[in-house]
Amino acid sequence: AYQTLSGDFAVAIRITLGNEDDPAAPPGLPYNSGGIVVRDDSQAHDWVMLGINGHTATHGLAKAATSTVDGESELDLKWTGERTYRLLVCRVGSEIRFFSGGPESSEWTADEVAHSRPDFGDELQVGVAASAWASEPQPWVEVERVHFGKPDNLDHCTTAVAPV
Repeated sequence: AYQTLSGDFAVAIRITLGNEDDPAAPPGLPYNSGGIVVRDDSQAHDWVMLGINGHTATHGLAKAATSTVDGESELDLKWTGERTYRLLVCRVGSEIRFFSGGPESSEWTADEVAHSRPDFGDELQVGVAASAWASEPQPWVEVERVHFGKPDNLDHCTTAVAPV
């Protein structure tokens, strides 16, 4: 599911990643994930995503920030044991920033990867994605809340939306 947005925006969600057999259990490993994705419909292989990734049995779950151009992805992983996160994506001009926070916190932490995407048009699709690799059970994503806002500039990304 996605919403088409134009211009500058901030979108925050609260999600929990589980699996289709037992939503209260972690996803199958490796690489099953869920999160918030932004893409230009005219560029099928170009997108950015912030989500929770069921990485490997050794490392478990990770918060993953991904930027993909022409099918080539740059990935930044932060290991975590959490299946529930608050995720925020903010676009101002051609800059896209990611923020995240724990489920019981009201604070946002900026992701270290900044995404300059001058290739994206004015109108973008923003939505929730579940991505299955080759493992069972398949991922299941529960979205508890979604909030939209319009930031004045990059410094206002986290204050442009209501708490999630």
